[in-house]
Amino acid sequence: MEMSVLGLKTSIFPLRLLFIGLGVFLGFCVAMPSVSSAKSRVLKIAGDNSCPLNCDPKADGVEGFIVEAAREIFKPLGWNVTYELQPWKRVIANLYAGKVDAALTAVHLNGGHDPEGIFTKVPEYTGAVCFYVAANSNWQFNDFSKESTSLKTGVLGVIAGYDYPPEMQSYIDAHKHDGKIDVTTSQDGANLAFKKLASGRIDFFLTLDIFAKYRLSRLALTDKVKVNKCPIKKVNLYILFGKKNKNSQELADAWDSSYEAFLKSDKGKSLLRKYDLKHPLE
Repeated sequence: MEMSVLGLKTSIFPLRLLFIGLGVFLGFCVAMPSVSSAKSRVLKIAGDNSCPLNCDPKADGVEGFIVEAAREIFKPLGWNVTYELQPWKRVIANLYAGKVDAALTAVHLNGGHDPEGIFTKVPEYTGAVCFYVAANSNWQFNDFSKESTSLKTGVLGVIAGYDYPPEMQSYIDAHKHDGKIDVTTSQDGANLAFKKLASGRIDFFLTLDIFAKYRLSRLALTDKVKVNKCPIKKVNLYILFGKKNKNSQELADAWDSSYEAFLKSDKGKSLLRKYDLKHPLE
């Protein structure tokens, strides 16, 4: 959270206002959650390419909105945030093994319970889950069942390690060996899936609208890929902290109590503009 007192640059600033600003700053420090730390420690966060929330710094030129927000929120608590880009399946394996401390843009389908992790209560962001098809496709989605006539008419693209709606997961499990499912394991899985759509290698792909909007623009595929139907109107994305880090509960609580205030701060508003995002909690 950015406080105005931290931006003082001049020695002729009125002394009375300096004391007022110092008092506000100290009050802020007292109010922040007390994740105990005698010195700065490293908080390792990881995710696959879910830009604009968490991105590929080399390919996209930015780390992502949530990565930058996490740095701002956890730095005053004595944590130096590092970010690693990995395929999602590896992100979760490393989280459970304690090799990373938090996974970004996680979806929970079990009421927020994970035996090896702790979800934040306040989501990073919210979006709709939509099917995307080639621009010249006449396909129409009907349902997620194993007997789905619409899904059986083509090849469905999925990303290894992702959690899909239970009905869709049942379809994936039933057809993963009959050529109806194309699995991508890359850390840039969605980018690859959209390229496959445009080239006709798959017929439909399910992802969040916020990711699709960014990726299709970056890949210059807005005229080759289109949205078909959004069967899930709202899904929340969370940070998942691994229980191997003894501070995970405190870190999750710190996010929950600080994120909304950060979004309303000048720094938060600036980051939203930078990534062309709307306020995620409104």
